[in-house]
Amino acid sequence: MIDVNKFWEELKRRRVVRALLSWAVFLFSVLQVADLTFEPLGVSDWVLRTMIVLGISGFPVVACLAWMFDLPEKPRRLVVTSTLLFLIIGVSVSFYLFYNPTEPVQFVAHSDIPAGSEILLAEISNPDQGLSNAFTEALRIGLSSSPQFKLIEPTNVRRALARMERAPNSPLDETIARELALREGAEAYLTGTIGMLGNQFLLVTHLVNSADDRVLASFRETTGEADLIEGIDRLADQIRRSLGESLATIEAREPLNRVTTNSLEALRYYASGVNAFRNGEAAEAVIQLKAAIAEDPEFASAWSFMGPALQSSGSEEEEFEAIKRSFKLRDRLPFAERLNIERLYHDSISGNVEAKINAMERILELSPDDSVLKGQLGRAYGQHYADFERAAKLMNESIAKAQEFASMSNIVWVNILLSELDAADQAATAFSRIYETSFWRHRGHFFVHYFRNNTDEAWVEADALMNAENTPERWRSRALFYRSLADTLAGRGNVALENLRNEIKSQTLANRHDLAAARWSDLIWLQGVVLGEYPAAIAEAENLLNSELLDYSDNPEELYFRVVRDASRVGATATAQTVLERWQAHPPDFNDWGREEDMQAATALLEGAKGNYSGAIASLEELMSFKGPRYTQREWPSARHCQRCWRFDIGRLYAEAGLDDQAASSFRQVLLESDEIVEQPLNRIIASDWLRRKNLDR
Repeated sequence: MIDVNKFWEELKRRRVVRALLSWAVFLFSVLQVADLTFEPLGVSDWVLRTMIVLGISGFPVVACLAWMFDLPEKPRRLVVTSTLLFLIIGVSVSFYLFYNPTEPVQFVAHSDIPAGSEILLAEISNPDQGLSNAFTEALRIGLSSSPQFKLIEPTNVRRALARMERAPNSPLDETIARELALREGAEAYLTGTIGMLGNQFLLVTHLVNSADDRVLASFRETTGEADLIEGIDRLADQIRRSLGESLATIEAREPLNRVTTNSLEALRYYASGVNAFRNGEAAEAVIQLKAAIAEDPEFASAWSFMGPALQSSGSEEEEFEAIKRSFKLRDRLPFAERLNIERLYHDSISGNVEAKINAMERILELSPDDSVLKGQLGRAYGQHYADFERAAKLMNESIAKAQEFASMSNIVWVNILLSELDAADQAATAFSRIYETSFWRHRGHFFVHYFRNNTDEAWVEADALMNAENTPERWRSRALFYRSLADTLAGRGNVALENLRNEIKSQTLANRHDLAAARWSDLIWLQGVVLGEYPAAIAEAENLLNSELLDYSDNPEELYFRVVRDASRVGATATAQTVLERWQAHPPDFNDWGREEDMQAATALLEGAKGNYSGAIASLEELMSFKGPRYTQREWPSARHCQRCWRFDIGRLYAEAGLDDQAASSFRQVLLESDEIVEQPLNRIIASDWLRRKNLDR
C-alpha cells in the first residue's frame, strides 16, 4: 500500500508540484495572449480550442518529465522544453494558416444555413474608410451571383435602417448588422476586418448566426496590393463553398477582376461613387465614377452606375453615352447587373420593349422578392401593352412586400383604368397615410374625385397640389390645368379660361416656354371643343403660333403634337398645317420611338378638320386596333399611345360628316368605356349632350 505522505514528499523533492504550477502560469499567459490576438489576426476558434486541449493534456506530461528527469536544481529546463513544444505547434499552425490560404478553415458545415437564405453583408472594417468601402463592395459583387443564398440588397438595407430610426447611410458595424439581420429575418451576417501582415493584406471575414451570435465559419486570405482583387475573389469562393454552393457553379462564374477592375484606386473611386449614389448624392457619384473610369476605362460596373447617376445630375447626352458604353461592356458584368444594363439600354436607347421586359422578367426570376422591380415591371405592362390587369397584380405584390413609393402611386391610376374607383380611392388613401408629406398624394385624390364627378372635392385636391410647398413647377402648372378641368366640369368654364390665360402670361414672363405653350394648347382645346367657342379658339391657336413660344421649346416634339392635335380639333387648320410642317422638318430625337404614331394621329385629325373624314377616321381606327407594344417614353397613359383615346374624336368626325348612326355608336362607347385620359369626363358630357340633342340617348 502506497504511503501518501511519503509520496507527497517525493513529489515536492522532485519539484513536480512546482513544475505543474509553472506550467499552469505559462499556459495561462499563452492562452491570454492568444485570446487577445487571434480574432484580429483572423485565426479560427478551433486553433484556440486545440491549444487549450493540448495545454491541459500537457499537465501529466510535465508531471512525468519532472519525475523522470529529477532535475530540481534546473527547473528552467522543463519550462524551456515546454516552450519549445508550443513553439513547434505554433509554427506548424501558422505555416498552415498563412501559406496555404486557399483552404478555408471552418468550424461548422454549411448545412447550418438553408439554401436560399438571406445573408447581410456588414462593413468589412479598416481605419482607411475608402479601403473598407472598396473591399466591401468588391466582396458584394463576388457573392451576389450565388444561386445558393441571397445578399440583402443595399436599397433594402437603407429602408431597414430608416425603420430602425437610423440614418440610411449609417455604417454597418457588427452591432447594427446584428440588429438589422434579426429585424429583416436574415439567417446570418458577414462581418470582418482588413489588416496588415508585413507588407501583405490580411482579409478576414466571419459568418455569424443572427439568432445567437455564434460564429459559424471564419475565412481569411493574405494577398499583396497588386493581387488584392484576386484575394477577394478567393475569399468569396471560400464563403460560397462553405454555404453549400457547388464547385461547378463557382468555377463557371466570371473572375472578379474581369467583372470589376485590377486597379485598387479605381475600386476605391467606384465604391465611393456607389455609396454617394445610394445616399442620393448624384453629382458626387458622377465625380467619383468618372475618376474610377479614368483609372480603368474598361471598368464595366463603373459605367453601369454612371448612367443612372447622370440621369439625376448630368446631361442626357452623357447619360445615354454611359448606358451605351456599359451595354458594350456588359459581358464584363455579373449576370444580374448585365440583365439590368440590358433593361436600361432597351428602355433608353433601342426602344425594344420586348427585350426590356424580357430582361426585367429574368431579373425577377433571380430576385423574386424584389418589390421595386415588380412595380416597375407592372408599370411596363401598363405603359407598353395596356395590360392593366397584369400591371395591377404586380404592383399589389410589390406593395404587399414593401410599401414602395412608385407602386403605391401608380396603382391608383391603374385602378382608375380598370374602372375600380373604390380600389383607387383606397389606394390613394393608403398612399397619403404612408407618404403624408408628398405633394403626389393630392394627385391621386384629385383623379378619384374628378372621375367620380365630385367637382368640389376634385378642385380642392388640385388646388392643394398647386400650392403644396414641395410641388415642382412643372406639376404646379399641370395642377392648374386639373383645377381648370374641375371648374369646367362644375360649370365655371369662364373662370377656367381666365386662370389658364393668367398662367400662360406668368410662365411666359418666367421664360418657361414649354409650360406656357402647353397651357395655351389646353386653353385652345377647352375653349373650342368643350365650351364650343370655336372662333375664339381658332384665334388663340393663331396667337400661340405668332408668339414664337414653339421656337424656344426644350421639348418641341411634345408641343408640336399637342398644338397640331388641339388646333385641328377646333378647326384652326392653317395653324395646324404650319406646325405640322415645322414638326416634319424637325430632326427626330434619336430615341423618340413614338414619333411615327404621334404624327399619324395628328395628321389624321388635321385631315378631318379639312373635311377628309373617311381617311381621318380610318387612320385613327388603325391606331386603336394596334395590339403590339407601344414604344413610348411619355407620361403614361396619354393620348399618344392609349387604345381608347381616339374614340371620342372618331365620334366627333362622324358627327361633323353627318353620319349620325356611326357617331351615336362611337359616343355610346365613350359613355361606357373606362377613364384613360383626363379629358374623358368632359368628353362624356359632350357625347351625352349630342346624343340627347339628336334624341339618340335611349
